[in-house]
Amino acid sequence: MKIGKFVAIAIALLLASAPVHSLGASEAQAGEKVDIITPHITDGDHMEVPWILPPFFKEIHLPKYEALQFHVGGLEVDLSPTKHVYFLLIGATLLILVMTAAARSQVRAAQAGQAPKGHRTRLKRLSSTSATRSSFRTSGTMVRASSPTC
Repeated sequence: MKIGKFVAIAIALLLASAPVHSLGASEAQAGEKVDIITPHITDGDHMEVPWILPPFFKEIHLPKYEALQFHVGGLEVDLSPTKHVYFLLIGATLLILVMTAAARSQVRAAQAGQAPKGHRTRLKRLSSTSATRSSFRTSGTMVRASSPTC
């Protein structure tokens, strides 16, 4: 049984250390640089979302608003929302939802006369027990080490 585990681990390590070639490997070997991450992190008027079918992403073109496109002299200005603006709006929406739920939970607990629950309370409890343990005696009196409150 131990030999079977050893063989399985050896094969897994061998496969994990094997070089992986992408479809554009011939281009990379020819001396051309292949940029993989930059198209995903740059701002643009399209968004790539995960998809279950190959190539495992789907490109969505974001709308352009005519009212937000105008000319200033010889310069064309386009103030249509881009990929980063949409992700900022998604992040802000999630933040508002989570913080609203946490505030409502805290208000319900306060109205019921219950003690606060959650991470801060656990930290405060841990800090008070560690402060009690770190107490020491000086000149016959017990001195308690002070700990910062959360």
